[in-house]
Amino acid sequence: MIHFPILIWVITGFAALCASRDRHQRDLFGRPLTQRQSHALRIAAWISIALSFLLAIVGVGWVLGVIIWIGYLSVGALVSVTMLNRATARRQKRK
Repeated sequence: MIHFPILIWVITGFAALCASRDRHQRDLFGRPLTQRQSHALRIAAWISIALSFLLAIVGVGWVLGVIIWIGYLSVGALVSVTMLNRATARRQKRK
């Protein structure tokens, strides 16, 4: 049962990392965010990814937890990139 929360925290972290980049901000929001907002997003992203690591270690154990966490990092990155591409495509369709 610990797998779903790990995946959610990883996807949240990668989504926040994407949203913290200037180029992606224009794709997602139509304008760049302030430097303070970008920095806050980066901090939230790394906290989210660190929390997912802790959940994996506590939930499954040290050895298997690291392996599962790395797998979920791959899935989270794939989901985030896919969502970003869809958002960009939708924004370009509107223009």
